[in-house]
Amino acid sequence: MSSYPNIIIVDDNEIELASLRDSFFGAGIPCLPIQYHNDDPENLSGIDHVAISEDFCPRIVILDLNLTEAQKASPAMLVAPIATVLKKLPLHGPYMLGIWSKLAGEVEEVIELLEVRYKGQFIFPLQWQVISKHDFINTNADGMFALEQKVRELVRGNSLLNAVVSWESRVSDAARRTTNKLFYLAQELTPNGKIEECSLELAQMLAVIGNEALGYQNAGDSPTVALDAGLAPMLSDQLNSPSQEEFDTLWSSALPKLGKRESVDSRIKSRLNTFYHVESVVADSSRDIRGVFVDLDREYIQNSPGKEKFEARIGRKLKSLIHDEFLASSGDKKERERARESMILGFLEISAECDFAQRKVKLPRYILGALIPLEFESLTDFSTGGTSKDTAHSGIYRLPLVSIDGQDYIVKFSFKYQFGMQPEDHKWLSKSRFRIREQVLNAIIFSNSQYVSRPGVVCFL
Repeated sequence: MSSYPNIIIVDDNEIELASLRDSFFGAGIPCLPIQYHNDDPENLSGIDHVAISEDFCPRIVILDLNLTEAQKASPAMLVAPIATVLKKLPLHGPYMLGIWSKLAGEVEEVIELLEVRYKGQFIFPLQWQVISKHDFINTNADGMFALEQKVRELVRGNSLLNAVVSWESRVSDAARRTTNKLFYLAQELTPNGKIEECSLELAQMLAVIGNEALGYQNAGDSPTVALDAGLAPMLSDQLNSPSQEEFDTLWSSALPKLGKRESVDSRIKSRLNTFYHVESVVADSSRDIRGVFVDLDREYIQNSPGKEKFEARIGRKLKSLIHDEFLASSGDKKERERARESMILGFLEISAECDFAQRKVKLPRYILGALIPLEFESLTDFSTGGTSKDTAHSGIYRLPLVSIDGQDYIVKFSFKYQFGMQPEDHKWLSKSRFRIREQVLNAIIFSNSQYVSRPGVVCFL
């Protein structure tokens, strides 16, 4: 662990909190000390007086067991203030919960109540520990060293948290090394050592990187995307450059199933596929972004004259289209009707990457797609004659199972139906639902190019 995780300390005793703060700071360990206010009726959480950024993301949270200093407080009385504080904190990921106390049994009862009464109200910790406050109050050099070891032990107490925090630290270090290398290059370009010249050289190099990665006009509109895309290759190289032996040990200890073939249920598969393949977007975001999936306006195609216009454009009835491309015609009739009502039709924007970067595309290109709820998986089976087949024809691209808006979907795209249209002027298009990530989008476009360019041969057999 080359750097310390974000640490928050909460205590109602001002003197003890100051001692703890000074001990951490004296050992060179950054932390956010917060005094809990238990006598202010307007301070509902007890820590409302402190503005904590949502980006702070603590990995260690240390709380006093008895935040209200009530005499002979029962676990039922102790759990509410702790839960209220945890609700208020920006907990968005894995963290260790440390409780100041001398009574491990009492803390265990509080944790059990926390799990029962507050399930789903905030993120629970990966692990909790009972810790002694006096172990963290040190004033001499030896005490500072011992404190540093105690903080490390808090993280190492959970091998998984230790591995995750170490990985986060590695990524941060790799980003710093990437920036450092660019800065050294800028210094080489300014042999006279002028501060202003060096700054200008660094700014110009970064601008060139962003422009080359995304194209001039797109880089101007989306600087963050441009610089992320431009610096990502060097970041990846820096991340993999140091020796991996130390980190291999961390991951091996934290993940006993690593390197072993294991069966994985559909819930995990869909969440991981979502993590790697799609990104949620706000409903009112642009509908011509490369890789965005835009819903087909259901109200428009269910009513006249919208339905007739849509069917005239695609050359067939909507029901026939659905069963020719996405759903098998076998099975129970009522189930097929439910599937058609539940599925989401839409369009995937597939403009070429180079054209998008240079803004050559004046008419965005879309292919037709469908989101089919997992409960209708049997209707996505087009097997015939003993041959297993999960698509109607070779012009269908099927994503692995993904979760969109909390529901598992089978996602299919048809290369047979491609459209060029301006989204702001087209009544077919409703809201943006998600964006396909770059690597997966490129695979879809590659498959599409193979399908549309397949040769046809006239022959007589």
